[in-house]
Amino acid sequence: MQRLTGVAVLCLAAGLAVRCAAAPAATPPAGRIVVDANASSYEQYAAKELQRYLYQLSGGWLEIGSEWDPQKPCFVIGRAERLAAMKPSGAQQWVSVTPDDPGPQGYVLKKIALPGREVMVIGGSDAIGCLYGVYGLLSDYYGVGFYLGSDVLPDKKSPLALPEVDERKAPAVYIRGFLPWTNFPQSATVYSWDDWRFIIDQAAKMRFNFIHIHNYNGENGHNEMFHNFEVGGTLSRVWMPTARTGHHWSCPGWDVAEYRFGAADLFDDYDFGADCALHNETLSNEAVFRKGASLFQRVIAYAHSRGVCLTNSCCQTCRRQ
Repeated sequence: MQRLTGVAVLCLAAGLAVRCAAAPAATPPAGRIVVDANASSYEQYAAKELQRYLYQLSGGWLEIGSEWDPQKPCFVIGRAERLAAMKPSGAQQWVSVTPDDPGPQGYVLKKIALPGREVMVIGGSDAIGCLYGVYGLLSDYYGVGFYLGSDVLPDKKSPLALPEVDERKAPAVYIRGFLPWTNFPQSATVYSWDDWRFIIDQAAKMRFNFIHIHNYNGENGHNEMFHNFEVGGTLSRVWMPTARTGHHWSCPGWDVAEYRFGAADLFDDYDFGADCALHNETLSNEAVFRKGASLFQRVIAYAHSRGVCLTNSCCQTCRRQ
């Protein structure tokens, strides 16, 4: 069951449409994005993100490869230990990046003039710094706004150009993120797999590296979906509130089929909630728990692919119990 706000659906649809787009057959590439042949997954993803957004901003398609284009603008993406070896032959200047300068998760942006073409170097002290460098370039120099709810791009396309930039940045705070409080149907409690991916992607674009998930454990005799334990041979029943169940904190359940003025047609099921929390009436405690754990394992793995760490904890009241 897919559930997203109208804005998020449009954002995802737009993003997927661009990701799936191919360069027009009759249009020569507007430039090239150069990455090392043995680039990390973060660097490869950074190149694809840069390609995707520059296409939306300018209509110009940039090829991704490890070879230079001697006549067209190039963007170079590389982490500290690889960037020096990517310097083109004959170049009189280049960018110096080390693991300590600008520092962990940091990046350098520098426009360099080479004979016959311009080059934008995006160098990271580490691999995640390369990804942050791409988002920093897009946000600070191409006018792209990254927010939890959506991206905001300039109204009109502009010809592809390399901005004048020479900067080094590193995070002032090592851990940066937010806590999407769970427990109610109007919260992260009802996130689907697609919702989680969208939120994690947006967090990475905002250069957040941490999402904290709060779950209750033992409160009023229940555990929430993403953690559980056996006591005295008994595995607790896990659950998360849905529209139908409601929550005992002044959140009565409701029947989505009874919504008026056509609102019921927005739902394709008899209930609304996270996939792992639906259709569990006939399942055992173990099976219900495994549904929640399976989803969260996928969410954690996806978050790691974007440089985001997820944690799951209980409140202090639950810990005292």
